[in-house]
Amino acid sequence: MTKKRRRKNNVNQRKRTRIIIEKVRMGGYPSTRELASLCNYSYATIKRDVEYIKSETENAIDFCHKRKGWKLLDDKALTHLELQISKRHIAAIRVGLYLIKQYAYLPMFNDGVAQALQEIDKKIRLSVIEEEEKQYIYFEPIPSSPSAELFEFFLEAIETQSEVCFNYQSPKNPTGFHYSAFQPYALKEYSNRWYVVGYYNSSFAGHQSINALAIDRVKDSYAFTGKRFEALEGFNIGEHFAYSLGMTVNLDAPIETIKLEFTATQGKFFASKPFHQPYKVVSCHQDGTPKKISLQLRQNFELTRKLVEMGAGVKVLAPASLIEKVKAKHQAALDQYK
Repeated sequence: MTKKRRRKNNVNQRKRTRIIIEKVRMGGYPSTRELASLCNYSYATIKRDVEYIKSETENAIDFCHKRKGWKLLDDKALTHLELQISKRHIAAIRVGLYLIKQYAYLPMFNDGVAQALQEIDKKIRLSVIEEEEKQYIYFEPIPSSPSAELFEFFLEAIETQSEVCFNYQSPKNPTGFHYSAFQPYALKEYSNRWYVVGYYNSSFAGHQSINALAIDRVKDSYAFTGKRFEALEGFNIGEHFAYSLGMTVNLDAPIETIKLEFTATQGKFFASKPFHQPYKVVSCHQDGTPKKISLQLRQNFELTRKLVEMGAGVKVLAPASLIEKVKAKHQAALDQYK
């Protein structure tokens, strides 16, 4: 029997087992032949299924000779079997719950929803292992999570296409800047930080463009201006970020062919988790991991920083301007130790 056929049979048995359990729970002492007719399988197959249920649950059901049918003895044991049948699905649900908890600060996860998710997690956990709560999945804390109020403010502005204003403070501008007429298009998460992407409609020269602003840097005086807006015709957020690493997009910078060379170790890291896609493998190390690759990107601060973080694991081969930027960053770091 092929692996595919065995998998299909396992799925069918799970379905039959659920049907049998549901029927026995209803009472009425269903016979094996009744169960076979209900499942649309042979008498012999259903007989094996019933024996399987009995063995896996330590006789949670038993045959009543007087009524000539099956009766329920231990419903809790049947629940355990149902959960075991879909154990992979249960594991997937629990991972999903852990992921949701990471964003519990968002406005859509009110107290009622959070409590419901906690109860689901508790019931699944107790049904499967019946022991004290244990945590097996850990996430890096999100240090720059925006407040629920601020997140909800931008979400409402996006949905209603409402222009907003706010004070913004970045590391490069400690005195802050006032956005007087910002048109938010979307919320985007990148590297454990939420950004609002939108069009800054200002009369100041050089400030009429698409901006990506970290929400946690919005400090105060945020409000709706009372004006509605129409998004720029043809704007697509996926296309906007397609040729840029991170959140900084300089549309004036050309899309260039970035050529990199990795050490064998760094090549393995890149292959398992590329920092940008798509990319083209030009050559490989003997073990098959990427050695030389090329990408189509616009140069920006995030790209330079990513390459500097890789240290001796990567060498920039082209373009020359990027080589000089990376060398300058490494030299500046080296100068700190003189």
